[in-house]
Amino acid sequence: MNASVHLPKLPSLTTLLVVEDHAMLRGMMARVLSEAGYRVLQAGDGAEALEVFAGGGGIDLVVTDIEMPRMNGLKLAAELSAIAQVRVPILFVSAYTYTDSEIPGPVLSKPFTGRPLWARCRSCSAGIAGGRIVE
Repeated sequence: MNASVHLPKLPSLTTLLVVEDHAMLRGMMARVLSEAGYRVLQAGDGAEALEVFAGGGGIDLVVTDIEMPRMNGLKLAAELSAIAQVRVPILFVSAYTYTDSEIPGPVLSKPFTGRPLWARCRSCSAGIAGGRIVE
C-alpha cells in the first residue's frame, strides 16, 4: 500500500475505526486515511475494536479485516449491530475471496493501494457503497 498518496481532504471530520491484526498494514491504512482528513482510531482485532467502540467517540465507519484472531470481522459486525444505537457502516477488507452472500457489506480486496481504500471509505461514509472493489 502506498501511504504517500495525495488524496483530497474531506470537508468535515469523519471518525473511522480501522481493525486489522497486522500492525504494519493497520498503521499504513491509518496513515493514508488520516492524511485524507479522517480521524482514525485503531484496533488489532474484533475484541479490541469492541472496547474502542464502547469508549465512545462517535465512530462513523468501521473498516475491518475479516480473518483475525480472537474475534473476526464477521463476528465484530454482528456484535456491533447488536450493541450500536444507530447502524454503523462497515467496510470489510480481505485477501480471501468470498461470495456476496457470505459478507454483510462491501469488501475491498487485498492487496490495495491508498486511493481505492480512501475512495471506498468515502463512499461508505456517504452511505452509497455497494458491491466489491478489486484493485
